Amino acid sequence: MVSSSNNYIELRPKSKLKYFFWSDPYRLPKDVETLHYFEKKGIQFVIALGKHTLKEKCYRKIQKLLDNNIGLNICLLDKDFAHLDNSHNFIGLYKLLRKSSIFDNANEIYIDAEISNKYRKTIRTSAWNKKLTYIFNNYPSKKEYNKAIEDYNHLKRLIHKDGKKFGIIRSITAAYEVDKLTRNIPFKEIEEDITVVMVYRVPERREKEYKDYWFYQVAKKEGDNIFIGGINNGYQSLKKDITICSYLRKKRIYLYDYYGFQKYCKIRDLKPYNHYKIKKDTLESFKHVMKFAGIDVADKIIKIFKLK
Repeated sequence: MVSSSNNYIELRPKSKLKYFFWSDPYRLPKDVETLHYFEKKGIQFVIALGKHTLKEKCYRKIQKLLDNNIGLNICLLDKDFAHLDNSHNFIGLYKLLRKSSIFDNANEIYIDAEISNKYRKTIRTSAWNKKLTYIFNNYPSKKEYNKAIEDYNHLKRLIHKDGKKFGIIRSITAAYEVDKLTRNIPFKEIEEDITVVMVYRVPERREKEYKDYWFYQVAKKEGDNIFIGGINNGYQSLKKDITICSYLRKKRIYLYDYYGFQKYCKIRDLKPYNHYKIKKDTLESFKHVMKFAGIDVADKIIKIFKLK
C-alpha cells in the first residue's frame, strides 16, 4: 500500500516465511534451547560441504541437527563457487556425499553459482585495458559452454534419481551474456527446482548498507526465495528485510550465515514488523532502472564482439 503522500510504501506482513540458515559444519547451534526453538519453528539449515569436509568428523557434528528433527540441506563446494571451469567436479562431490551417514536425511542439494575466485581476483587487480583483454579472451567456447551445461544437468539427474531437489544459489539476476562473459553457470539451460537469489545490503568491500528502497526494488524483481547475505557489523536491517520479503509474498529467506546471526542478531529478529514504512527515493529508482537497462544494452554489444 502506498501512502497518500506517495512518498512512502507502507508494509504489512503478507506471507509466512520459511527460514534457512547457511553454515559450515563447525559452527552449528549446540544449546538445547536454540535447537528446540528451531525444531518448533521449522527452521532448516543449508550446510556447505566440500571435499575437505565430506568426512565423518563433520557428519557427527551435523547429526545433532538431525537428532533434534531440524531440516538438513547440503550445498556442495569445490574450494570455489560453481562455474563453467569446475563443472566436472560436482558429480564426484555428490557421489562422495551419497556414501555419507547423513545423505538419506538431506532434503535438498545446492550449488553456489558465482564467478570463479580466479576470474574475480584478476578483474579486481588488473588495469582497465588488461581487464577488457582478459574478459574477451576468456569468453567461453561453444564446447566449454555445452560441457558445463551437460555436467550440471547430469548432477541434477542424479539428485532427482535419489528423490531429492536440486537448488542453485545465484547472484542478483544478471543478463544472460554477462553471465557467459564471466564464465558463470549458463542458467537458461539448467532448470533447477529451487532458485535462491542473493541480495546483499552490504556488498563486498563496502561498509555502508544500501537503503531500504534499494532492497525493496531488487527483491521485488526476484523470485520466491531470497538469500540475505553479510550478517556482520555493517548490516543492521535483518528485521526490516524480512518484513519487506513478507510484504512481497516471498516464500523462503536464506541467511548468510548462522555464525554471523548468533553473534549479531537475536531470535526475535526472525519475526517481521507488524507495520513498517519505506521512504521512496527518486535517485535510487533512477540508479536501479539504469543498472538493469545498462546490462540489457551490454548484452547486445557483447554479442557483436564474440571472439570464439
